[in-house]
Formats: sequence, C-alpha cells, structure tokens
Amino acid sequence: MSTEVDLLLQRERGRLFALAYRMLGSVGEAEDAVQEAFTRWYAQPRDAVQNPAGFLTTVVANICLDQLKSARRRHEDYPGVWLPEPVAALQDGPEDDLQRLESISLAFVSLLEALNPLERAVFVLVEVFDYAHAEVAAMLGRTPEACRQALHRARQSLAAHRRAVAPAERHRKLLLSFVAAVQRGDVDELAQMLADDVESRADGGGFVNAAARPITGVRAVSRLFAGLSKQSPPDLAVRIETVNGWPAALLSSAGVLWSVLQLRADDGARILRIDNVMNPYKLARVAAAFGLRTATDAP
Repeated sequence: MSTEVDLLLQRERGRLFALAYRMLGSVGEAEDAVQEAFTRWYAQPRDAVQNPAGFLTTVVANICLDQLKSARRRHEDYPGVWLPEPVAALQDGPEDDLQRLESISLAFVSLLEALNPLERAVFVLVEVFDYAHAEVAAMLGRTPEACRQALHRARQSLAAHRRAVAPAERHRKLLLSFVAAVQRGDVDELAQMLADDVESRADGGGFVNAAARPITGVRAVSRLFAGLSKQSPPDLAVRIETVNGWPAALLSSAGVLWSVLQLRADDGARILRIDNVMNPYKLARVAAAFGLRTATDAP
C-alpha cells in the first residue's frame, strides 16, 4: 500500500508544481517548494496523514505563502520590470480550458503580482484549482470569511485586466505575423495589430538593456518594435514554441537564446500585451529545454 501511495503522490508532482509556479512565478522556487513538501511527507508516520495529496497541497500552499511575503520585497527592488521565469512544460489541464490555460501565461502570472500574498494564494486555489472556501481556509489557517474577502479583493483587482482572450491557435498566427512585421520594421502593420491600450513589458533583470517601465499605447509600442529590426543580428533565428502553455517566440543567435516573447490577444485578435523576458538567468531552463544556451553559459 505504501508503494502505491508513493507512486500516486509522485504523479501529483505536476499539479503541485503548477500550483507553486502560479503563486511564485519562479521555476526554481516552485521546484524547491514541492521538494520540501515531499521531504515533510516522508518524515511523517504513514498512519499520521489520512489524505496525503491534501497534506502536500497544504504544505506547498503555505511554503509559497511564506515565500511571497519576502518575494514582494525582492520584486520591489528588482531593476526594471519584473516578469515570471518562463517554463517550457506546464500543462496541467485540458487544452481547451481557456481560463485555466490563461492562468499560466506570462501575462497572467505577472498580473498576480498586484495581489497581496493571501489574495494570490486564495485566488489560485479557488479560481484555478477549484477548492472550496472552507478547504482553502483549513489549508491556510484562515476563516472561510477571510478567504471569501481575499478572493473578492483579488477579483476586483484583476477585473480591469481580464478580457476575453483569443484561443492559442489564433495567438500563434498573430505571433507569426507580429514577428514578421517586426523583422520588416513595418510601423503601420504593427500598429494595426495592437489594441489602443496595448502594453509592452521587457525584463532584462539589470543584465540586458530593457525599458525600465512598461511602454503603453499603439504609437510608442509599434515604434519600439519596428526599431528593433535595426538592432537585430544578421543571423537572428526565430522559432515558435509553447511556453507557459501558450505560443511564444524564441529569439536566438548562434544557438544563444536572447529573448522569449509572448503576446496576449483579445478575442478580436488584437494584441493587448507583449511580454519579453530577456534576463539570461531567467532564460536558462527554457533554453536548455529547447537545445539552446544563454549568454551566461555561451563559450
């Protein structure tokens, strides 16, 4: 029986990682949270835990809740715009579940930064993982009413940013058109793809030149990306891969990954947001997943 339980729980790792990643936005920290939860599980007498999966979920949620409190301070001191670390494999639900799929995109995980730690934990557990308020309250050591209030505040905070999103295949086609227009430096073509309130964010982490603040508006964003064509290396390679569950453009040169760029488009296929992760330390894992290097380990 013990072996059967262990095998079952090992299959839970993907779900636990998906929970931790949504809460933390860091692959390494999410992996550490899951590993710590399993360490605590194996330290328990087998007959002391009636619901092993529930035990692990509770431990992961609370580890993440604690980490979020210090992470907020780190992100406030972060040089420039902070974006989540991209992850190559993170599909923990049906591919046609658009709301669940959206919740792992770079844009949405970044939006969760606007929430305080309790709001973020409750939102993810209730809205994404379908736990009831009473279950979440028991996990986090709060009252059901406190969790309901936290969820209400989280929904209000995110309401202005939550629009109907185009399916992944339309994102892929739009991304291909966007990249082609960027390579041509076509300002007018780019402008036609953008929503009026489009926002572009680039995370260089202080290691790569990137705008220190989000760039907003059609004129500014279209000119920004049209200008990039003049700065691109002649051997620039662009490939479209699935990152954070959505199509993303991987821009590389001589086998070195320089950028992971992902769009968020509304159901009218206009670009609402562009997220561009350029911090080489955040690109390391996704680069390795696709057979590339980063500037930190290039010869």
